[in-house]
Amino acid sequence: CYATGSVSGITDGYAGGLVGYNEGMLTSCYATGSVTGNSGVGGLVGENSGAITSCYATGSVTGSVLHSGGVGGLVGRNYYGTITSCYATGSVSGKSLTSSRYAGGLVGYNYGTLTACYATGSVSGITDGYAGGLVGYNEGMLTSCYATGSVTGTGSYVGGLVGENDGTITACFWDIETSSQSSSAGGTGKNTADMMKQSTFTDVNWDFTNETTNGTNDYWRMCVDGVDYPRLNWQSTDGDLACPNGVNIEDLDYFVQRWLLADCDSSNNFCGGVDIDISGMVNLTDFAIFADHWLEGVEP
Repeated sequence: CYATGSVSGITDGYAGGLVGYNEGMLTSCYATGSVTGNSGVGGLVGENSGAITSCYATGSVTGSVLHSGGVGGLVGRNYYGTITSCYATGSVSGKSLTSSRYAGGLVGYNYGTLTACYATGSVSGITDGYAGGLVGYNEGMLTSCYATGSVTGTGSYVGGLVGENDGTITACFWDIETSSQSSSAGGTGKNTADMMKQSTFTDVNWDFTNETTNGTNDYWRMCVDGVDYPRLNWQSTDGDLACPNGVNIEDLDYFVQRWLLADCDSSNNFCGGVDIDISGMVNLTDFAIFADHWLEGVEP
């Protein structure tokens, strides 16, 4: 599912580029429109209490935070929900109308679980509020995530990754150069060169394609050091499952090794991405999609 229109939220309500309030499951969805509103404003979802997997948002997000809401590039407030293998690239800005004010590149206020996610948009902090490249205020769990966007704000709660942390942060990073922030309430700051090295992340158990030491879900992809930050494996062309780039014999080998696997879901990254149609099983439908992209993106 996707949405491309701009959204203007109601007073003291939830506004999202795709969904205002989510208690269900969103998989392989995106939104590109700008979003403005109050109390729970997100590029994809205003407030989430469900599960969001393999989704993204690119629109700018602007909010005036009321009560315990938040402003985030993907989700305004993640209220005990789960967000897995997602990203946001839109700019985030907001202002405070009460004592609660949170702005984050991915999530404004997080009570839930974020796994294998990233944010690249700039974050303009709320006056005397909480501003972070990934999360403004974290009371949940962040695992294997990163942020690169610039972060600005006033007060003591401004950080390259998170503005303030009362939860758990494991193996997460931010770029100290692009964020213009040398500190954060959690995570590890790295320069841009180190953020473009796969070893920076595999050394702390990030699960990449083409390695099995850290698992076989293959959330992340980085075929060559020094070119780009880690990207989510599902962002590549359908069928491009392994390095090098392009759909070729290495991908066919990867596919065959997982043939007829069942119970594919968000917990195993849909069997390492081979369940291309996210039906729950690797079968002929997935192979047909794979074959349709054969040799796509392969350098001559």
